[in-house]
Amino acid sequence: MTVPIPAQSPRYSNSSGSITARSISARVWDLAFEPRMTLTVESVFADACNIVAPDGQRYSLVSAAIGDGPLNVVLNRSESFSVIEIGDPVTSDSRGLLVGRGWRIDLSRARLWDPVPHYGRLAAWPQVVRANVAWLRQNVALPSPLVDSPDQNAPVLAGAFGSRPFNATLLSRAALAIQALLTAHRRGDVHRIRTSARRLAGLGPGLTPSGDDWLAGWLVGLRVSQAIDRNSEHDSLTVETVSKAVLQGASDQTTELSLAFLAAAADGALAQVWHLLIDALSNADPAPLRQVAAQIMQVGATSGADMLAGFLAAFDGEH
Repeated sequence: MTVPIPAQSPRYSNSSGSITARSISARVWDLAFEPRMTLTVESVFADACNIVAPDGQRYSLVSAAIGDGPLNVVLNRSESFSVIEIGDPVTSDSRGLLVGRGWRIDLSRARLWDPVPHYGRLAAWPQVVRANVAWLRQNVALPSPLVDSPDQNAPVLAGAFGSRPFNATLLSRAALAIQALLTAHRRGDVHRIRTSARRLAGLGPGLTPSGDDWLAGWLVGLRVSQAIDRNSEHDSLTVETVSKAVLQGASDQTTELSLAFLAAAADGALAQVWHLLIDALSNADPAPLRQVAAQIMQVGATSGADMLAGFLAAFDGEH
């Protein structure tokens, strides 16, 4: 929905100078500087707007309050995004970005930000990582949104999807899809991983549905698990193979923006708060882990909790 602009607050309010960009994710650096195509504002929110290219590539202009993320160009000051409208053109030139006819964004001083955490460092401290994952499982979120009903031994969904207004049918579909996905992964069945991901992707409301957030977290968890246990029983089924199958399954089941975030997670690219979590996993001091876990649980309506539940499900086979 286009936000109406009050008459006393003219739309083209950036005449006093350009807004500087603080940082740009390496994942979208080339796209942000691409001078040969006109991109379009796809959606606008209080602290962000999403930009889409004709070929479907995307990045987001975000305020400093949101910070670094796999698709983000972070602005160096808070600015009202209400001066931008859906459908505005976005072009790049030697000075930076021009959004609509009035927002000039200077990219010349933006630092390149790597959205991929240092997963390799976890290999030096596998026992510490496992202990921290165990603490998360016990204290922050369920190890998986699947728990056994005490009277039927049947899976039901809790935790990850529990805070959103899901009806019983969606809950059942999600539970069955997750159970099938985890079983397929244990068996090394790529085809069933793909079909199970297809059933889970797009479940739930919003631009990033709960099913997608859960899948993103699960892929990140598999990457961490692989980093600390190179002799895992799933050596023949690499994270790259699983990620490819998940993306193939999800490709036409969810929003394009959500799919872009899922693709980033499949490559190990994450928002800054998840970098902090990955770093904290190898820290013997539990305080940083507890602090960042609390931050993640506050992300979005339930996106952080959904993603963390998927992340912990990747460790279901560990004791």
